[in-house]
Amino acid sequence: MIHRLTLATLLVFTGFTGLASADEVVPPPAPSRPASAGAPAVVRPPPQDPKPRQRKMESAPEMDEPALRPRPIQPPLVAAPEVAKLGKALAGAYKCKGVSLKGDGSSTPLEGTYTLKLALDNAWLMGSFAGGGMKFEDYRTFDATAKQWTRIALHGTSAHVIESTLGEKDGKWTWEGTQIAPTGTTQIRDFEQASGKQIKVWGEALLGGTWQKMYEATCKR
Repeated sequence: MIHRLTLATLLVFTGFTGLASADEVVPPPAPSRPASAGAPAVVRPPPQDPKPRQRKMESAPEMDEPALRPRPIQPPLVAAPEVAKLGKALAGAYKCKGVSLKGDGSSTPLEGTYTLKLALDNAWLMGSFAGGGMKFEDYRTFDATAKQWTRIALHGTSAHVIESTLGEKDGKWTWEGTQIAPTGTTQIRDFEQASGKQIKVWGEALLGGTWQKMYEATCKR
């Protein structure tokens, strides 16, 4: 019995429990003894949970997203009264005569009809020109917050113009912006000077670093 117990204890320490015969009855290991008893103490590992517990994931704190915050109700947008005021002063049909200038100093006659009227509930002043093989429409409005006028012109050649101005100064309007066309983008300036039932217009383009006049005309109601 002492031999069996010693062999079983040895097998437990060495891990070769599979070497014992199938018909051999191995008694349970003896309880651990204190070191002073002359036998080494048996240290048993803690029992392992066959199904490890899953750590509960803590939900992340809710993000304070600005997009989810209630936004203040914006007041309804109202067209600036400056547009209607300008429209009443300039609305009408005009006969225009002038010249279209080229960079080489030559020019061709420029004649046509230009019509101005208020559009889109007085939010825009719309102009339409036709004549001399040229067609374009332009829209202008006023930003009451920025205190600035904006003009957008659409040409029959697919070119379009975007300009702005702070308004009339010394009886003259000076529009500055760009013309975007299939041939490229050009910096331009357009001028208007109204007097009674007449509007004098002319325009310039920045070509080769120099401002060159591109047209001038006088339009009468």
